[in-house]
Amino acid sequence: MRPSRHAIWSAVLAAALTSPSSALLLPTRRAVIERLLQSAPTALAVSTSFTEAAVAAPDLRKYSALAPLGDVNAVGKKRTGLSLDELAATLKRDLTVGATGKGGYFVSGDLSQEIFRDDARFIDPTNVAEGLSRYIKALSLLFDPTCSSVKLLAGPKPDAATRTIYAELRSSGTLKLPWRPKVRPWISYMTWTVDADGLIAEQSQTWDITPAEALGQTFNPFQKAANECSTE
Repeated sequence: MRPSRHAIWSAVLAAALTSPSSALLLPTRRAVIERLLQSAPTALAVSTSFTEAAVAAPDLRKYSALAPLGDVNAVGKKRTGLSLDELAATLKRDLTVGATGKGGYFVSGDLSQEIFRDDARFIDPTNVAEGLSRYIKALSLLFDPTCSSVKLLAGPKPDAATRTIYAELRSSGTLKLPWRPKVRPWISYMTWTVDADGLIAEQSQTWDITPAEALGQTFNPFQKAANECSTE
């Protein structure tokens, strides 16, 4: 006998609270999951996806923001005085294979710590991570790098007038959640802002998908599970 849709949702949402990656759940996001579980199956019958529940709120960001990731700590000895071209070359390597070959840093956290300020800001449509150490921790908990990929589509291209570097990426991967959801390929439009010392002070990105779509892929148990590694 196949389990009902409501039973599947309940099991998946309960697993989300016990997964190692639940450390990234902001209390507001955790509260929504708990409310759905407490009121199942009624609430689940009304709202059949976590995305719908979150989108109903006036501000989706508070449901997709990262939980506190500890203090901002100093990481890596900094290399000041690098040119924009040198930074761009380092970013190109880190984005595609990682600083030490562990995979593109968007899915592995394997970046060159020495080119970022410790208090750098990392901004995307769903989150703002304040501090390099926090960002690295968040990345290490999100994706399985052995089943994820990052492909460089354009750049990194420096702009001396604005002291920025621009690139376009296509990423896809498997999240470290019990049901191992597969995140479909999405494109990121990246901008890194460089300070007077030649260190990256801010990384910002926009996507070709909406925050709601991104959140929906994370908490959709009816999406085909990534039982086998595939980076296509």
